Amino acid sequence: MKLKPISQQVVAIVGASSGIGRETALRFAKKKAKVVVAARSQSGLATLVEEIKQLGGEAIAVVADVSEFEQVKAIADQAVAVYGRLDTWVHVSGTSVVAPFDQITPEEFRRIIDVNLNGQVYGAMVALPHLKKEGRGALIHISSLAARVPFPLQSAYVASKHGMAGFLDSLRIERLHF
Repeated sequence: MKLKPISQQVVAIVGASSGIGRETALRFAKKKAKVVVAARSQSGLATLVEEIKQLGGEAIAVVADVSEFEQVKAIADQAVAVYGRLDTWVHVSGTSVVAPFDQITPEEFRRIIDVNLNGQVYGAMVALPHLKKEGRGALIHISSLAARVPFPLQSAYVASKHGMAGFLDSLRIERLHF
């Protein structure tokens, strides 16, 4: 895989307002990538963009809920509208509920699947056409050990991560052969 130097890339980081996503955005910005940071937390994104600008970097924020396809699409659309293209998509967003299965509501279970699995699928759906158009790029999905090893008290999270692993394994094979 041949990628542009990071300093020449436009990188979208989804789930960037805190934790691993925030640190990922800062590291790309320190290497001079133009970053598009996305998450549900407008305040978290605002402080991140300010921190990136103080480092001398370039960033825009897109408030988005990854469980909504059109909001995920807006992340890629904004990257292209502002910077002209998309070179790398890093999908970090996730959520969980720690509780016995019989204490989780159907709405909680659905939300975890929507964010952790469907959100990742939507990210790939919107990013791949842009990466194909550029003829190169990176599609990076961050998961969890729970994708391969079940944990108690996290049935929805584990189910979403197992589903994500299956999806990404299938997508990887498909991209290699078609």
